[in-house]
Amino acid sequence: MGASCSINRVLSTRQTRISLNERIKYFQTTPFYLLMSDDKLCDFAKCFVRSQRLNSEQTVELGVNDIYIVAEGELELSTVIPGKQRKLDSSGYLCKKRPGDIVTKTSTKEDVQRKVALGKKVSDLVVEDVHIVACAPTLLLSATQEVL
Repeated sequence: MGASCSINRVLSTRQTRISLNERIKYFQTTPFYLLMSDDKLCDFAKCFVRSQRLNSEQTVELGVNDIYIVAEGELELSTVIPGKQRKLDSSGYLCKKRPGDIVTKTSTKEDVQRKVALGKKVSDLVVEDVHIVACAPTLLLSATQEVL
């Protein structure tokens, strides 16, 4: 399964300017390409005007309305799972996000809840904090839900 990423280093991310043609090229490698005409894909790519480059082991902070698409690299998700007596820190990764994957605060918590439920009802499990860390140099394209 590979080594897990450390979440101890939080570095500032580099804002990067990605041309519309480059954004379209990234989206052509995602499931969106199969669902949209070329014109719609172009319109969709225009919404993702922000981008971030992360180095390995950098933490991603998700805003409530942020939507990220992994364009390059890989992100690892982990969390703290509350127990009845104490909190358990998850070991290893819960899931990874690879190029073409969508990352939002809501979908990420749902991904983690599915992975850690292990026979428990999801409604009985509350995921407090989701930690998202780049496992390799990573490029994220981002937009806000209001724009979409």
